[in-house]
Amino acid sequence: QLRHGARNARSDDTKNVKAAIVPWLQKLFPEMTALDPDSREERGADNPWILTILSPTEYDVTIKEVRTLIREGAPDHLITADSWFIGLYPHKKFDPENQDLGLFKNVMLLMVWKYIFTSPISVKSTVPHEDRENDDAPPAPSSSSTSRRKKAKPATKRSVASIIGLTRVTGRSIAYAAVQYRVALSDAHHWDEHDGSFDYIKFYNNVVDFFEFPPGRSPRLM
Repeated sequence: QLRHGARNARSDDTKNVKAAIVPWLQKLFPEMTALDPDSREERGADNPWILTILSPTEYDVTIKEVRTLIREGAPDHLITADSWFIGLYPHKKFDPENQDLGLFKNVMLLMVWKYIFTSPISVKSTVPHEDRENDDAPPAPSSSSTSRRKKAKPATKRSVASIIGLTRVTGRSIAYAAVQYRVALSDAHHWDEHDGSFDYIKFYNNVVDFFEFPPGRSPRLM
């Protein structure tokens, strides 16, 4: 489980994803003030752009009063693991009538997964941009000639997926990537199981339940 995972690896992932996500956010939000890859300042709910990602789906953060209530920690506007947050869905494509549609298909979540489990360079084939229709489609397969050239190159470093024997995308690997994604958006200065009212352990378990229990229902969210 996340609580008893390899702490050193998790710490490295947290540090690396924190820096890696900055240019992705800048591509998604060109108007946003540039973030420092090595700092958590200007992240979290106080950043109006990042708030549009961190906000639970039931809050309309286009309304100024709602943003204020969230930032002030109003009891009826808390950011908790009891709800999915907007940043888990394809950009601007959340359907309130079908909350499972597009869930966990956000392009930056995909990039975090690839960054951790395949390689940082694999992320280059996936670029976030709010106007693209196919942000969350899998990368196009390489041509056979390109594949042959790649096979001819000597391997220099095994991917994490190869090291741990991960041969397919699993619910637990998505859950781990989703936690690292959420942490990278936060302004919390150190790892903790809680970020304010948001419980990372509960969130991890909710994601796992979504994939490992019958479709569309996550027991811990009911």
